[in-house]
Amino acid sequence: GEGVVSLPQVRALRESVGLVTAPGGRESIAPELQRRGLAVHIAHVYRRLPPRPQTRSLLALRQSTLPRAVLISSAEAITHLSQVLAPQDFALLRESIAIASSPRLEALARELGFARVLRAENPAPERMLQTLAISLP
Repeated sequence: GEGVVSLPQVRALRESVGLVTAPGGRESIAPELQRRGLAVHIAHVYRRLPPRPQTRSLLALRQSTLPRAVLISSAEAITHLSQVLAPQDFALLRESIAIASSPRLEALARELGFARVLRAENPAPERMLQTLAISLP
């Protein structure tokens, strides 16, 4: 996302670029590339579906104890969960340590009420889990 347009490989592009994405995806990359004079070709090749909490997952959340963690790599997913989960279930998530994969998601986690928010260097699950591991006593 935000870091993609600043990568040396992307900065070196001179004519055109293709973006493979889903409808409703992050809309910040194409305009920035167009501002740089690049022709941007967008191919919507998949679509995102909102997460649907499964009964088994909800039971696991309700039975879990602190410390617990939530890895946040999608604004759409965490916002959707904040809207569809029962308030008491989302409160359990907000008590968790939130590991955000970008500054934008870090701000969103704070906005949604997560008390403890950490930011990983990148969205790779290994990096997000490493950020969590370092933070635990």
